Amino acid sequence: MLHSKYSAYFFLLIAVLSWAGNVVFGRYLHDILPPFGLSFWRWGIAVAILMLINVRHTLAFFKLLKRHFYQFFLLSFFGLVITSSFQYVALGYTSATDVGIMLSLMPIFIALFAELILKEKTSGLQKTGMLIGFIGALALISQGSLHNIRHLNFNFGDLIAVISSASWGVYTALVKKFKIPCSTWEMIQAVGLIGLILITLVLFAGGPHVVGMTFSSDLLKPDIISALIYMGIVASLISYWGWNRGVKIVGASQSGVFLYLTPIFSALFATVFLHEQLHLFHLFGGLIIFVGMYLTLKKA
Repeated sequence: MLHSKYSAYFFLLIAVLSWAGNVVFGRYLHDILPPFGLSFWRWGIAVAILMLINVRHTLAFFKLLKRHFYQFFLLSFFGLVITSSFQYVALGYTSATDVGIMLSLMPIFIALFAELILKEKTSGLQKTGMLIGFIGALALISQGSLHNIRHLNFNFGDLIAVISSASWGVYTALVKKFKIPCSTWEMIQAVGLIGLILITLVLFAGGPHVVGMTFSSDLLKPDIISALIYMGIVASLISYWGWNRGVKIVGASQSGVFLYLTPIFSALFATVFLHEQLHLFHLFGGLIIFVGMYLTLKKA
């Protein structure tokens, strides 16, 4: 049991590291592809790779998809379409700081829906740990400044970001609840395929330029191709694989606290790849987050 628990922590850590890298590449591609275009190409690459790898099992896959379509549809709707797309939409209305704060509510929403859907109970110590973790994430995102927190102007984009965070809480609880008899890769393939179809149907109404499907010579540049491949493979396939496996082992509530590590790893990656400076508030916020994680993962 102890071995399984630490294996789950490893899988969850992989997911968080992958998403932290996605933040850096998302910033890098911001001026080249529209937000919806990033979402489309990210999941288009992921689904294409899985379909090619599993081409010999295509018939069996579609039988599985048909048999559990309702469950896969819900997982795709909450975990891919709403969570991913709404994050991009939110950034069009509000600042990255505000969105970051709203997304830091994810572990709290995960614990909430774990109680509502799975009847998972969180102890007082775990709730305290989640609160401390949120304070640490807030310290990181606000750059350790009370002035920055006081002068936040919440708007429609912040509401969209909250919906995105809540949607991930629903997805995480449903992954544990459904227990679909399939491999993690089959689940990602099914969820990704349905999500890609939904995104295409919804966003195509805005025209090809909105979803980033129009041809651009920029898309042929090696650095752009490399970034898109990372987002399609690491930030989509590997991250969801790690997250789903971790949730199945330790449950939704304990998994959620790992999301507090995202701003820490994002800051480290931005320092290395985007040459952003590492400040004292990064270390301070990171220390608070680790304290919160320790309390949340500690047995009451």
